Amino acid sequence: MKRFWFLFIPGVFVGFLIFWSGSVAVHKTSTDEYCNSCHTIHPHATTSWKKSVHYETKSGNHTGCVECHLPPKGEGYLIAKVKQDPVIYGENGPKIQNHST
Repeated sequence: MKRFWFLFIPGVFVGFLIFWSGSVAVHKTSTDEYCNSCHTIHPHATTSWKKSVHYETKSGNHTGCVECHLPPKGEGYLIAKVKQDPVIYGENGPKIQNHST
């Protein structure tokens, strides 16, 4: 029985850390700032978005990037985020490689 608790308690702790770090990563990569940090292909994207009706409506509602460019949270949301990894690497990969040399 001691062996069970010896493995169970660290397992719960590691599981919590994995879940928490995944949750933080999903939240951080869903911000408008994160999306804008990769828009080097279209540098005018942020400016035009802020001037459009999509940025802030007359009623004060704010539409973020992920609300239009990803499916609603739930089915397919995380899959769509993972599929963007090659796009993100394509944008930042050369910068990362050049920085490390």
